[in-house]
Amino acid sequence: MQMFQRIAAAAILAACSSALAQAVTVTVKPMTFDVESPMGEVARGSTAAGSGYYPMRDPQTKKFATTIAPETVDVIILDNGLVEAWICPAYGGRLLRAVDKKTGVDYFWRRMRDGKWVFDNLLAWNPSGVKASFPFFEHGLSLKVPAGHRTVKHADGSVTVAMDMRFTSYIQPRDIGRYGHYGDEALTTMVTVRPGTTVVEWTQRKENNNATPRSDRMWSDASFPVPLVLKTVTTKDKNGNDVTREVGDTDATDKFIEFLYPARWVVDHGPKNVHTSPHWSAPKNWDISHFAISTYGFAGGYYIKDDINRLRIHTTEAGKGPGAKIWTSPKAEMFEIWGGESWVFEYPGELLPAHQPSSFTHKFWIVQNIGKVSYANEHAAVSVDGTKFKLLTSSAGSVTVTDDTGKQVAAGNTGPHTPLAGEFSGKTLTVSLNGQQVLTQRFPLDRPVPAKETPVDPAAKAMFDKLVAGVSTNHPTFYERQTYGRNEGQPGLVNAMETFAKITDNSNPERTASLARVAYRLGEFEHAERLAKLVGGAEGDFVLGLLALEAGKETDFGKAGWEADYLRALAAKKSGDTKKAIALAQSYIKQVPLAWYPRLAVARWSNDVDAATKLAAENPASPEAQLVLKLLNQPSELDATLANREEAKKHLAIFEAQIEQGQYQPLPRYPVELLRKKGW
Repeated sequence: MQMFQRIAAAAILAACSSALAQAVTVTVKPMTFDVESPMGEVARGSTAAGSGYYPMRDPQTKKFATTIAPETVDVIILDNGLVEAWICPAYGGRLLRAVDKKTGVDYFWRRMRDGKWVFDNLLAWNPSGVKASFPFFEHGLSLKVPAGHRTVKHADGSVTVAMDMRFTSYIQPRDIGRYGHYGDEALTTMVTVRPGTTVVEWTQRKENNNATPRSDRMWSDASFPVPLVLKTVTTKDKNGNDVTREVGDTDATDKFIEFLYPARWVVDHGPKNVHTSPHWSAPKNWDISHFAISTYGFAGGYYIKDDINRLRIHTTEAGKGPGAKIWTSPKAEMFEIWGGESWVFEYPGELLPAHQPSSFTHKFWIVQNIGKVSYANEHAAVSVDGTKFKLLTSSAGSVTVTDDTGKQVAAGNTGPHTPLAGEFSGKTLTVSLNGQQVLTQRFPLDRPVPAKETPVDPAAKAMFDKLVAGVSTNHPTFYERQTYGRNEGQPGLVNAMETFAKITDNSNPERTASLARVAYRLGEFEHAERLAKLVGGAEGDFVLGLLALEAGKETDFGKAGWEADYLRALAAKKSGDTKKAIALAQSYIKQVPLAWYPRLAVARWSNDVDAATKLAAENPASPEAQLVLKLLNQPSELDATLANREEAKKHLAIFEAQIEQGQYQPLPRYPVELLRKKGW
């Protein structure tokens, strides 16, 4: 209920701010960028071209061997007079850039070389702006992944560029290693600009259009500039010779930037330990890679001399994209703020039922001329110095400010470039914009002292223990929650191949059932059948039913529960009993209210134009949703969402066969014969 109240309040504020605001314009502009690409790609420690996705190094200089060439792509520009957002479907559905129209300040870092913007196609580690990281969770999306897309104008005046990507065509041996590209889920990225606000919204959604569960693990990465100061140091090499090199001067750089990372507790990669933020050994957060498990919902950087805060806003709710990772390096001209559904990269997430989508939204804006932000959300940002405060709002309007005594401490008109200042009790501030409360926060923020002897909060320790247990191969669903791509030395989905034959009894039914589903997912049907019979009951019959469908046989899925009801619905459709098909699909939806394919199927089978229209609004980039509209003789932009992508057409054909003929077919698998070679 609280979520709906917040959404309603946001809608009211958006309506108020957009009433007199400039409309959002859409411009499609061909732009030419220099793109730096590797001369070859190898596995770590290898020189064999094509063996991995690491850029090849020059054998003499040991540096990356690269070429730079110009490329022209279409960039979609959304402009509301306050902010301009650049979106590029051809480059993996990325938000390339956002610019404050009044001050000309960039929201994000751009990779500049000799005054030119040069795009990074070396694993797309640092392409600028915001990118999804998918299907591999850490820098998983290469630069040149074309997206089908639509530009949607909403009733409230906002405009969204929605982009769809598929990953089942990547079936080389390297696609199950680090940075591997194969994945059997659909990815949607959406960038939205609304009238009258400087906020740029990034929504990331993935859809599991398979018959078995998948994890909710999914991450994104935003890059922000660092005004790097270098210094020259001289050290000795192994032969005792002097070696002079340039390194980052963090003491000097600290005069220009402070990292905004208000987390109570963080974990390191692994996770290996849990501690305060900042860590007592790195009070300025230099040279770290920390994952917050208790945050205040914002992160970014404060640029001291320019008095600019670059902010990323996120929810703190589990399952809504609470992840907040910061990466900094003393020698890098940028730092990263990551976000995602989970808490740390290595944790494979929570297992969700088949067909349940997963999504999160991040919101970006810049706050200028109020000092370092003490707290911010999408509506307002405030800096606090004792009992004094300054604030800005992301949209213009009438503001009133009260403190914990109930006293009104400030009032007036403010907006993205009009600060409002005042004094308060020094404890709690409450801000209302156009009559709606948009911020209430106690100061200073409650954070543990970053000292070596600070005891770990029990709740933080419990979260850490959960994450540690979840990354263990002993966890019953460890393999099922993994992706095909995996880090060197760390097990992933394909490592389940080593475990199937070892399961000879049903002493751990949850694990046996999970591995039966994994074996089916990987195409190891003999193992899937043996494990399914071993576990027996409803879960065993579910996998046996899937195997029967793959063999072209009819099945009622035996004792299987609601998990099989959408598949039973397809069988009913195939036999011509549409009424029964609808009832069975609705039975599945009752258990999984957001189930994507089942909801689309019911809209089609019921000839429900209203439901189909709402589903197309839920995911504007979905070819499947556009197909349902087309089948119902409604306006459709199916071709735009397909964008001549052969793999998307394959997925669509599979879906169309489901809803029109009741024909089940899995999405294209990674070749099982490559898995059996065990070159991984």
